[in-house]
Amino acid sequence: LEGGKNRVNYSIRMGTPMNFISAVSKNPHVLHFIGHGIKNESYGKKEDCLVFENEDGSGQLVSSQRLKMILDVWNSKLEVVFLSSWYSESDSEVLLNAGEKHVVCIQRNKKVMDEACIKFSSAFYQALFSDCKTPCESFNIAQQTLSISQGLEGQSALFIMKTRNSIEEEHKC
Repeated sequence: LEGGKNRVNYSIRMGTPMNFISAVSKNPHVLHFIGHGIKNESYGKKEDCLVFENEDGSGQLVSSQRLKMILDVWNSKLEVVFLSSWYSESDSEVLLNAGEKHVVCIQRNKKVMDEACIKFSSAFYQALFSDCKTPCESFNIAQQTLSISQGLEGQSALFIMKTRNSIEEEHKC
């Protein structure tokens, strides 16, 4: 993050369930998950899941309800959760109902290019931390940045921000 006046502490870890729990236990303001999401239709259930990584490198499906349970145990109240994975919109709704304030995710049943995720998240965090914009302003700046990026123009609409207040009333950042 260039030119920022704010100090940003961050941790980059492999996306294991234990690392997720450890990160949430530190009560951060922002949590960013980069990984895969899938449409899970096993055992007669239809639910979207995030794919976490086990210590041995194999994948572990984590449902929205399991995410909510983890956040509830730690009484998490994150300012921003960024789910940079396919099929993450259904997870956003569960996270909002758990009390998180802003969730950036990918539209349901849509796939986004890795390059778009990198450019979008870079613009989002630059605005949020260096330029001291609100999460909503940062989201709009990131969408605009992506919409004028050659080869990525159509990708900006795939990112959506859901807010806790948008469930009941109009949200104001």
